[in-house]
Amino acid sequence: MPYWDQATRMLWFGSSVIKRFKLPAPNQERILAAPQEEGWPMCIDDPLSPTAGVDSKRRLHDTVNRLNRSHENHLIRFAGDGNSLAIHWS
Repeated sequence: MPYWDQATRMLWFGSSVIKRFKLPAPNQERILAAPQEEGWPMCIDDPLSPTAGVDSKRRLHDTVNRLNRSHENHLIRFAGDGNSLAIHWS
């Protein structure tokens, strides 16, 4: 199972680091915190709160794309559900 360490801002899979955040990335970190709290189900609802004047579907799409960038080890891939309502990982 993956493991999101919020204190060090590192995503792990077993003993391999997947991604480490050197700078804050609140939306990506919120997405990683949600499955960590739920025990890493294969799919989670969009955990990003609606924001006035922001297209929620576009924000989720862009955040998932950023979440898939700059992996140290390419062992996990995140994807939207096509409706921008949920996120899957594999």
